[in-house]
Amino acid sequence: MSDHDRDLQRRIHAAHDEDRPPSFHSLMERRRSRPGILWLGPALAAAAVVALVLLRRPTSPKPAPPDPATLLQVAAAPRLPLDFLLKTPAPFTSAPPRFSSQLDWRQP
Repeated sequence: MSDHDRDLQRRIHAAHDEDRPPSFHSLMERRRSRPGILWLGPALAAAAVVALVLLRRPTSPKPAPPDPATLLQVAAAPRLPLDFLLKTPAPFTSAPPRFSSQLDWRQP
């Protein structure tokens, strides 16, 4: 540490030498002297949120429930994104391919 740093440190300590933290009693007195409306801000914010939710709620009638027969059809045949991979191409649906000894296939 240089002399300049030590001098600066001494000056900071001298400037704050008489500083004392406030007593706990004085902090509690200041707290008691505040008005009791600290709850007003959060209460107004909560009321505004509730009002917005109630005003933005859709008022259209609920849609009719689906027909049970339609639900059974949908549940019996689900459509998945990769179902097209399971479909067999037309040349292979008539008969399975036959392989010769030269490893080429031909249809019967």
